[in-house]
Amino acid sequence: MAKRKYKTAKEMDEKVDEYVDLCKIEKKPLTITGLCLHLGFASRSSFGQYRNLPEFTESVDRARLLVENQYEGNLVKRGVSPVGSIFALKQFGWEDKAEVKHTAEQEFMEMVLGLNRRNRKEAE
Repeated sequence: MAKRKYKTAKEMDEKVDEYVDLCKIEKKPLTITGLCLHLGFASRSSFGQYRNLPEFTESVDRARLLVENQYEGNLVKRGVSPVGSIFALKQFGWEDKAEVKHTAEQEFMEMVLGLNRRNRKEAE
């Protein structure tokens, strides 16, 4: 990492809060790129590298969560297309797939239950 832009997490937190307040005043959405630019970074990865510094981990996570929260809020706003927010949230690791996990025990039980049902029908 090059020379640090922020010596303390508190200093970064204050700048993040400044960005949030500015967005509210200007009625602009919170974005990661807007946040990074406001913090004085030339790239998202430069900002992300601060997460590897133990004293900044919570600050970076909080800043990202503030942006993520806005995208999540857009999913339930009337009159706002959720498509952009869905895309953005996927960049935060969100997934929109249903995941079904079967264990060997579950598969065995399903097989036994299926055989029992079939045997009962045949006995009728």
